[in-house]
Amino acid sequence: MSEPLQAATPPRARIAFRVGVVGHRPDRLPTAEGSLAIVRGRIADVLDEIARAVRAFAAGPGARFYETGATPRLTANSPLAEGADRIFAEEALRRGYGLTCVMPFAREEFERDFAGPEAREDESAAHFEAILREADKAGVLTSFELDGRRDRAHEAYGQAGRVVLSQSDLLVAVWDGGGANGVGGTFHTIEQAIAFGVPTLWIDSRAPHGWRLLRQEGDLASLTGEGPAPACPVPPESEMARAIEEIVSLELAPDGAEADHLAAYLAETKPRLNLAMIWKLFRDAMDVGRLRLPTVRVKDFEAQVRRGWPVTGDPDNAEAALRADSSWMNAQLRRHYAWSDKLADLYADAHRSGFVASSLLAGFAVFTALLPVAGDFSRRAAIATAIVEAVILWLLVGLPTTARRKRWHQKWLEYRVLAELVRELRILIPFGGARPPPRVAAHLATYGDPARSWMNWQARAIARDIGLPNARIDGDYVTTRSAELLEFLGSAAPPRGQIGFHHMNCERMERIHQRLHHMSLVLFAVTIAAVAGNWLLRFYRPDAPERWNAWLILFSAFLPALGAALANINNQGEFARLQRRSRAMAESLSALREQIAALAAGPGAPPLARVSDLAAQIAAMMVDENTEWRIVVLDLPHAAG
Repeated sequence: MSEPLQAATPPRARIAFRVGVVGHRPDRLPTAEGSLAIVRGRIADVLDEIARAVRAFAAGPGARFYETGATPRLTANSPLAEGADRIFAEEALRRGYGLTCVMPFAREEFERDFAGPEAREDESAAHFEAILREADKAGVLTSFELDGRRDRAHEAYGQAGRVVLSQSDLLVAVWDGGGANGVGGTFHTIEQAIAFGVPTLWIDSRAPHGWRLLRQEGDLASLTGEGPAPACPVPPESEMARAIEEIVSLELAPDGAEADHLAAYLAETKPRLNLAMIWKLFRDAMDVGRLRLPTVRVKDFEAQVRRGWPVTGDPDNAEAALRADSSWMNAQLRRHYAWSDKLADLYADAHRSGFVASSLLAGFAVFTALLPVAGDFSRRAAIATAIVEAVILWLLVGLPTTARRKRWHQKWLEYRVLAELVRELRILIPFGGARPPPRVAAHLATYGDPARSWMNWQARAIARDIGLPNARIDGDYVTTRSAELLEFLGSAAPPRGQIGFHHMNCERMERIHQRLHHMSLVLFAVTIAAVAGNWLLRFYRPDAPERWNAWLILFSAFLPALGAALANINNQGEFARLQRRSRAMAESLSALREQIAALAAGPGAPPLARVSDLAAQIAAMMVDENTEWRIVVLDLPHAAG
């Protein structure tokens, strides 16, 4: 099979916006046709304004960050319960939205809510089927059936609500201002939306059926006193348009320097050669004690990660039993991960090679400067060493200058964070979506909000574009997802997966740290011996040739400079800290792996909610560790000097 044409630049997501719904069943909606028609009209107005704002964004300068020429994707997320959910879905389908139906139970079980005495509207089951049929006929239906249990119905509805929230950039809440009606109810979902940072547009189901935007805890707290919340006023339509336009813009477009950095990433190209080999040569020499010449030619990025992200139809795919949903997920994310991961590797090589080279050159600058004196060189040889010294000094100035100008350091860290965020999506999307955005400790807030970084914007853009898979969550699905998590985590012996990576990285960092430390001590010890030898010659062998003293002086100056260079590499390389971090990560991930393995070994398939919680912990741990690592490394210098 021939290789496909390779992309020239990083892949871009399609412009997409997702809106979810939570609302009352018919018993808490207006009974008068006129009032219900106003509520329906308010929902239609919101959907119209969202579509208008997204189209305006697609026609503006922000569209340059997205796939060229692709039609914006609008998705409505609704469980299709009776009442507000169905009104919302019907109006969304009329306006060309896609429909993602998140069901709390398997479809057959969920339909029991709409039959017999459980039904709260006439021909409820037929209405449910008609909406699904309409969406399916239009080719815009995604069905995500959860594994909820009827004897824990509130938990099932709560889990469906969380999936809707994770898949929504704006939540439409049709609420009568009343208090909580249990886990999974309208008010509980509104509380969760605000806690997760999902803007919520409240449409009051009571007359005069106004609306209000809820964004912070204080917005909801002011409405939850004794008794129902006061009725919403009806602001001018232009105010709703402005509010929705702001929400769409904040979600879709980075600003300021973040926009510039995202544009720089999207303009990257794959180099043919990677000549920044000094770091890997130095690393291998310090780690295993021998030099291994790295590969200079840069292979196709996606081909390099294909083994870990298999897709049905790959020319070298050995995963004969690869599930369709696993192949779908890898196909959606593989290009995004490949480009961010491999570009991060290249910039890491450039930054680290520059730092190691400039550190060592600083030591050899001393050696070159004193060499003509110690060697009693001829005029021609002295000129040659002067030229070499000038080249070294030029490199000492040029390397850090080039590193700062080309942002090798920052790009390495930023692209690595993006790769980890994409890998997080691979873990979480099969379980219904992502957690709240990455956060940072208060004492590190001066480094900026990770949720406002261009990397998080790009990851969210990818997640919006992908959406959810068509999936029925049954025992086989959860068992497969659990097995994939176990494979992803891997093991320390034999080393594989994330645990194996951190275990090997811990051992490698420990060896490099110890060897650099010992070499620095040896060089300082030899320096002391050289200084002592020089004094002994002067006192006990005054007739010794002067060049002996000159060479001893040369080594007395060069060896501590070289030792300081190695100590500087050791210190700025953070090898000791990276070793401890990798050990902690390996231990923490191993503990989570044991929990997943115990669930998988239990009787029957584990519940989705439990495996999903563990997957969220894994993703949160990895992204938080990577975010904090970026902050720590960000303060390190670009290069020695």
